[in-house]
Amino acid sequence: METGSQLLSYEGDVRKGFGSNADVPVVTPAGASNIINDTAKNMMLLNHENNVKIFNQKIADRDVTLQMLEKGAISSGAIEPEDRKFFNESEGKVNKAFEEVLGFSAEEMNRRAIEFGTIVLADIESRSKSA
Repeated sequence: METGSQLLSYEGDVRKGFGSNADVPVVTPAGASNIINDTAKNMMLLNHENNVKIFNQKIADRDVTLQMLEKGAISSGAIEPEDRKFFNESEGKVNKAFEEVLGFSAEEMNRRAIEFGTIVLADIESRSKSA
């Protein structure tokens, strides 16, 4: 392994691929950089392993929640009276945003959907009679 003075006094060697300027000092990879690289790689692998564990935990939590919903152990849709205020505020914000995007209200969308469904059903009925 080279000493510090040998590294600093190195003049460069075009044959090693460091270009046309021999005055640019070339530093050869030192053993200490391997420790840093290995540490970085180990940290990356540990981070990945932790992310995999978090992902697997979220999947397990989802599966347990779905099983509890199927068994009726927890209910969906029931809003506690003390939470009703927050729910109503959030619902109002969502409806307002929805109306801004579509240009009409949720009630109008429901009316249009029923009207469309009625038209489709009438069309199906008329086709079945003519067949």
